[in-house]
Amino acid sequence: MNQTFQDNPAQVEAELFAAHPGPSEAACVFILGAPRTGSTLFYQAFARALGLACISNRANAETPLHPAVGILASYRARRAESMPEGFESRFGKTEGRNAPSEGSAIFANWCGGGHPSEEVSAGLLPGRSVHFRRTLSCIEAATGGPLLAKNAWNCFRVKALAEAAPRSAFIWIRRDAAAAAVSDLAARYTVQGDPRTWNSATPRNVEALRQLSPAAQVLENQFEFSRAVSEAGDRLAPGRFASLWYEDFLDAPDAEVERIVSNLSILRGRLRAGLPQFSAPRPVSLSEEDQRDFDAHLARDPARWAGLAWRGRG
Repeated sequence: MNQTFQDNPAQVEAELFAAHPGPSEAACVFILGAPRTGSTLFYQAFARALGLACISNRANAETPLHPAVGILASYRARRAESMPEGFESRFGKTEGRNAPSEGSAIFANWCGGGHPSEEVSAGLLPGRSVHFRRTLSCIEAATGGPLLAKNAWNCFRVKALAEAAPRSAFIWIRRDAAAAAVSDLAARYTVQGDPRTWNSATPRNVEALRQLSPAAQVLENQFEFSRAVSEAGDRLAPGRFASLWYEDFLDAPDAEVERIVSNLSILRGRLRAGLPQFSAPRPVSLSEEDQRDFDAHLARDPARWAGLAWRGRG
């Protein structure tokens, strides 16, 4: 990193904006997914397969207020690597300075934070939309493709992001809700040390959900994320929204990437690199109490969960 990059990222950003003004209508490809639905692996794989710039750990940690600087530096570094990084991650976090990042600090600067996220962090903050759009347009002009971004909080921001960047596309990665909820509950124990503490963004009814058992909380959290993304996706124009199941992606990654690309206007015709075969995640076991609560909550209304269950490829 040169001295200007370290000491004055704002100046570097201004130079990048001037050199790469980009399209007048901004674009980004947003990956949407509830916690523990495989969104991080898909993010890593999709960036590799399509050669897209993505928010990196470098950008999020070193230039969060001027993300184009870190994103483009990481994009150049990734293209120069003879041995690209792998697909390892731990609870949504990747290893390596140039590896894909959720961009928590970057999106907090653009969209704020707080809970319930669906209500208090549902769009861009006042005065941030111009910088948001200029960043996206700069990256597209400099790299020849839209930025790829993944952040669970964006599941509750689709309407605002779609309006601010009208050429953007949204990819919803889903996972069998019961499997995702079990994984999320296990992650609460590991990451938070408390099964009642949320790992990520929160839906509008989070205070009501806090009154439930931890097992019921994670199930209902999956339901609310699915409700929010599904409703927002239904309002988008054709060619701007596509979905896939995590289980289908593990089974046939290249075929799923090809299908998604063919369904999104901004990506059609883009060359793709092949992906390796990925392993299924290890099974997760719950305590007897959690498993009992989990099964009881599902049994109260089986039909309600039927549409959130993966039923096999095809």
